[in-house]
Amino acid sequence: MLVYRFQNFSRAVFVIDGLILLTVIVASRMAFRLIRELLPSPHHNEGRRILIYGAGDGGEMILRELRNNANWNYQAIGFLDDDPLKKDKVINGLRVYGTNGALRKVCKEKDIQEIVISSGKIPTDTLADIREMCRDTDILLKRAYLKIEPMEFE
Repeated sequence: MLVYRFQNFSRAVFVIDGLILLTVIVASRMAFRLIRELLPSPHHNEGRRILIYGAGDGGEMILRELRNNANWNYQAIGFLDDDPLKKDKVINGLRVYGTNGALRKVCKEKDIQEIVISSGKIPTDTLADIREMCRDTDILLKRAYLKIEPMEFE
């Protein structure tokens, strides 16, 4: 190439080669992710059934940690969120349920054993309602900041 100075080569070959290389790299990355999503994990249907209260960044971070640490023995069922714009959306394969009176119904239908609160910004009256519902239905309530900790009932 240095000797003949591109005399017999089209410069479009280099552009096409770059595009083909980029396409192959992107396709291989997507294929690995698709295969990982389609193959069932060995602990997918095991563990305590939980709902994550808060479908924001904190909730997604908790979900990622739960999926990465199968030895914690949790199975995330979905998200609960007060934001009406997030209701019925799907985040990382889990549905977001609204909380306007649906908390008891969702917990009963989905056979929930624990609720993990992912945000510290929940109003105190909402938190009191959640505590009361959990106390009445024998559902364990936890708050997660950096790690999952049991939450004390007052």
